[in-house]
Amino acid sequence: MISKSCIARKEFPGNGKEWLRWAEMKADWYDPNIESYDELLADVDRNTLDQIT
Repeated sequence: MISKSCIARKEFPGNGKEWLRWAEMKADWYDPNIESYDELLADVDRNTLDQIT
């Protein structure tokens, strides 16, 4: 998990907790068990990562 790695090393890119939440949202979008919606990735196919036209 991204957050555990960053916390262990005490390294947070960008704004720290905000960046972790942003990264987790992208991972949740890609995770087939979660498949959450992400506005930034709304036009991307999860299986191919190609842009949907």
